Amino acid sequence: MTVYKNMYRVLGVPKTASYEEIRRAFKHKALYTHPDKLPQNATEAQRQAAEAKFREIYEAFEILSDPERRKIHDTMTTIPTPSELHAQYERRKASRAEWAQAAEQRRHQRLEALREKARQRAEYVSTGQGEWGYEEMVDILVREMHKMSPEWEARKQEVLRRQAERTSATALQT
Repeated sequence: MTVYKNMYRVLGVPKTASYEEIRRAFKHKALYTHPDKLPQNATEAQRQAAEAKFREIYEAFEILSDPERRKIHDTMTTIPTPSELHAQYERRKASRAEWAQAAEQRRHQRLEALREKARQRAEYVSTGQGEWGYEEMVDILVREMHKMSPEWEARKQEVLRRQAERTSATALQT
């Protein structure tokens, strides 16, 4: 991953700085960091470091003084910090945990409602008030499950549609 330098920090100006403020900051920094300002007895390493620093300041000035390049720079340097990324991760994680817990509670509520209906029907049959066979009870339970969870009905319709397509395809082949 490429790390972008914050050119505002290089020049020591705020993000809202005008062109004049950027120009003044550049002139001030360039005055103190220009390699020609080094003493005559400066080492080669000091000269190279001063040139690198001056190039960095000049590059910052070039980027921030051009409105187009400044706009591009601003979009590239708004990458979140690791602490911001961690905070986003934690928020998403907490949100997903809440959602999973709510989904689990809904599932338990649906199952409990189905169990209660099954108990009522079993009691109804055991008291002799009704004569239901096993298949009828299963059909009733499945219908109730489909009422409580509409996606099951959609899945059932999709399966029936696919079965119809397969039977029509095999009928056409023969």
